[in-house]
Amino acid sequence: MAIIGSSNDLVLKSKRPIAALKGAARAATADLKALGLNQMLRNAVPGAIATACARMRNSAALASPRGRQDHALLIEAATGADAALARALKGARTSPPSLVNATAVSARASGTNVLIEYDNTIVEVRSGGSRSWRNNNPGNILTSPFARRHSEIGTAGGFAVFPDQATGMKALVALLSTSTYQALSLDGAIARYAPSSQNNTTLYQQFVHRETGLSRSKLLNTFTPQQVLSLANAIREFEGWKQGVVTYF
Repeated sequence: MAIIGSSNDLVLKSKRPIAALKGAARAATADLKALGLNQMLRNAVPGAIATACARMRNSAALASPRGRQDHALLIEAATGADAALARALKGARTSPPSLVNATAVSARASGTNVLIEYDNTIVEVRSGGSRSWRNNNPGNILTSPFARRHSEIGTAGGFAVFPDQATGMKALVALLSTSTYQALSLDGAIARYAPSSQNNTTLYQQFVHRETGLSRSKLLNTFTPQQVLSLANAIREFEGWKQGVVTYF
């Protein structure tokens, strides 16, 4: 998130302070837009900047951009923009709102973040953590007809985004339960799931064997439901599942 006040040094050192402030405002506004906030909230930041710039244009301090008075005005403008941004983000919540009757209907990437939109207008912003966590996709399943049949609601980085972790895990279990995988041994399944052209397949196989305690030659069609789930959990761990931060708007 671009906070105007954090750009103070760049603005103060600029030979064109008004242009620098406007640039900082545009960056902050773009960030707010990426979070899916409505137009009224996004207008708060450039509005504060416009007011500050108008005051600066009418100030004799512009005659000496490096003077104390000009520096003071720039700091005041940056502080005011920070306050506007803080007010705009006041509605953000890190505790989940009531989603009892809400349904996740779409998802998209915003930089490294993933935005999940609900049918009651709430937007869930998933940031930090691993891609698999942000996408609610424990197995890092690529977007595909299979993923769409198993409740994919969007994509990010070429991977499916599922409405929640449980749905993503069900999709992974369903994939391992297809005839393609059921005919393979544990090692064979991992070799297909994570081919050596893209992964360290040998390390992956060793990890899954160690985590599940299952024979590397055991066919998946002989797995119990609990063993399939154990395999799915091992895949989730190897794929780097790491929790990040969830914010709601």
